[in-house]
This record gives sequence, C-alpha cells and structure tokens, in this order.
Amino acid sequence: MGESFFILDKNNIKKEDNKLPNFIFEKKSFSLGLQIISNQEIAFMNKKWMQKNGPTDVLSFPIISDESLNNLDHIELGDIFISLEIAFEQSYEYKHSIYKEMLWLASHGFLHLLGWEHNNDLDLENMLNFQEYLVKKLD
Repeated sequence: MGESFFILDKNNIKKEDNKLPNFIFEKKSFSLGLQIISNQEIAFMNKKWMQKNGPTDVLSFPIISDESLNNLDHIELGDIFISLEIAFEQSYEYKHSIYKEMLWLASHGFLHLLGWEHNNDLDLENMLNFQEYLVKKLD
C-alpha cells in the first residue's frame, strides 16, 4: 500500500470557503507521511505518545510551528498513522468501502496536522463537518 490514494488540489478549494490555515495557500507545496499499520503498532503508539490504552483508528503527529513556516516554499506537515484493522471494521460498521474509510481517516489526520482539535462536542462537530466537505471534494 505504498501508493498515495488522494491528492489535495488547492485550486479546488477556495480560500474563502474553508477553514484551512492561510499557510496552505501561501506555500508552493507541502507533504506529509502516511503509514497504514496494525492494531498492535497503533496501540503501542497510542500508549507511548497519547497515554491511552488500546488501539485507535488514526493518530497524527504534526511537526509544523509558526516559526517553521517563514521563508519556506515547501513544508512538511507531519505524520499520520492509520490502523488497517480498525479501518476495515469501521468500513463494515458504516456500510461503505475501505477506500472511503481510509479517505475519511486520512482527512481526519490531515486536519489534526493543520492544528484542528476536538476537545468538546462543538469542536468535534465543526471538524467533522469540514472533514465531510474535504472528503466530498476528494471523492
């Protein structure tokens, strides 16, 4: 699964129609790491880095900061890790394809790399609504 399964074309998303950080539109390019891993691997990472027990569907580790954006044409956003087993379980549970579930999880991780958080129900609702917008643009 070493292939990229979606490309975000900044030209398809209007700056005024979304909640993406301005630096996405100001940079020539950006990249991120994406790994599809086992439940065992993601559970280990979840415990080590998030202090939570058990596997989760997606983890994101941003590496950008405001200071790192100055005078760069290209920026590295960070890394996303997706549990393949949980992705299959959720695609079955929500009655959609593994492709759609992977797209959903990757877009969720992507928003976390951009600084989105969901510490309360309103933040989660706003994030999921924008995530749905992104997925529709990519699908």
